[in-house]
Amino acid sequence: MKRIEKKFDQTMTNDQTADFLRGLATGIETGSLELGGESFDWSEIKKIKITFKNQESQLMVRTKLKKEPSMDLEMEFNEDEASESEPVNDDNSSYKTIKKRMKRAFKGIHKNLTSNQLPPVENMDLFLRDCVLITGFPGYGDENYPRFLEYVQEVTHAHNQKDLDKLRQAFSGLASLMKDCHDRFK
Repeated sequence: MKRIEKKFDQTMTNDQTADFLRGLATGIETGSLELGGESFDWSEIKKIKITFKNQESQLMVRTKLKKEPSMDLEMEFNEDEASESEPVNDDNSSYKTIKKRMKRAFKGIHKNLTSNQLPPVENMDLFLRDCVLITGFPGYGDENYPRFLEYVQEVTHAHNQKDLDKLRQAFSGLASLMKDCHDRFK
């Protein structure tokens, strides 16, 4: 992951500073910040530090932003590559069916986490159950299954404890491993 650090220095009146802060609040609510003519996705921002220095009738506003790319939601869930004789697991769900369910649940969970909310239990339970089911299909990254299942346990524990920070961290690890597998086993 490539981290980016940006610094913006601006001289503003009190009114401009108030507008700047309102714009920042709106950007946080909508998920997209505008700073120095650039647009930033809120989910990729790791830290913002704003310093105000009073200089007579104006303020020097320094904004430092640390950005890190968010989890890749554009992972490819290649449903079209499945053949007619696709394997099924014990509950008669095909690999393709499980993968489609996981994709929908993954997006919902990611949206909840980026909104600082715990995902609903039903959505999380379905996703985690499917994570375990998907590891029952040989030939789709078997060597990654043990680590993947460790992340599943970490996500389960963090969600059960309602620990949003640990859940975000474990889910990020799970998503990263999923992306690596999808990139290698397309």
